[in-house]
Amino acid sequence: VPQQARGQAGVLDRERLDMLRDLEPGDTSYLDRAIGNFVARVPESVEAIRSAITSHDAGALTQAAHRLKGSALNLGLAAVGHLAYELEMLGDTGSTTGATDLVDALEECLSEAVTEVLGYQTAHRA
Repeated sequence: VPQQARGQAGVLDRERLDMLRDLEPGDTSYLDRAIGNFVARVPESVEAIRSAITSHDAGALTQAAHRLKGSALNLGLAAVGHLAYELEMLGDTGSTTGATDLVDALEECLSEAVTEVLGYQTAHRA
């Protein structure tokens, strides 16, 4: 994962997850659902982005990256959100040129983020 995408705190904003976990003290069901939905959609999200790049569909790239960005930022996955934002902005220019390198970095970052968020979930089960 590129260091600039990681920022200072790594791929996981634990304060954001703590906030989501504490929405209902003693009940982690919202956080568990959010993490489960995010993790389940990762393959589909990456496939949608890769498909948009392959077909040179900048609009589809923008939409797929935007959805992933929102989900990632909701869970405090800033590095994933940053890379998805870069892909979204690239699509907004009407181009997919250069997106392959970004999506490769995104996949690497997503792998790390999923591992970390699932580790957080395991450590903080109610």
